[in-house]
Amino acid sequence: MIWYNFFINNNAITSGIGDYKVVKLLTHVYNLIVLCQKIEKAVAVVTGSSTGIGFETSLALACKGIKTCVTMRDTQKSVHLETIAREENLPIKVFEMNVHNDNSVSNAIQKMVNEYGRIDILVNNAGYGLFGALEDFTILDFKKTI
Repeated sequence: MIWYNFFINNNAITSGIGDYKVVKLLTHVYNLIVLCQKIEKAVAVVTGSSTGIGFETSLALACKGIKTCVTMRDTQKSVHLETIAREENLPIKVFEMNVHNDNSVSNAIQKMVNEYGRIDILVNNAGYGLFGALEDFTILDFKKTI
C-alpha cells in the first residue's frame, strides 16, 4: 500500500499529478485519519474507491478501525479491495454508486444509513478525467468532466 508506507515509513512516492500535490493530499488524509480516531465508532464514505486515491484512502481509514463504506460504479472492480479487507480483517463494505445518477446516490446512502445509522465522514473522491490531445475531444467530453 503506497499511502500506508508513506504514513508509516515515510517512503518516497511518485505520481503523475506531481509529488508535491500528492504529499499535500496525503497529509490532509493523514490528518483526517487522526481526527477520525477521536470519533468513537466513526463511519466514513469514500466515493470512487475502485482504484487510486479512493482505494488507498479507504484502506487507510479502515486500517485505523473506521467503518468504511466504499463506493464505485462497477462493484466487480472491488475484488482486490475486498480481498485485502478480508485478509486484514478491515471494516470495509462495498456499495454500488454512480455519482452522476441521483437515484444511485440516494439508494446507496440510504443503504449505508440503514446499516450503520449515520455517516460521519465523506471523502468525495469520485472523478472523471480526460487524457490525450485537446483537439481530439468534443464539447460533450468536456461537459462530462463537470
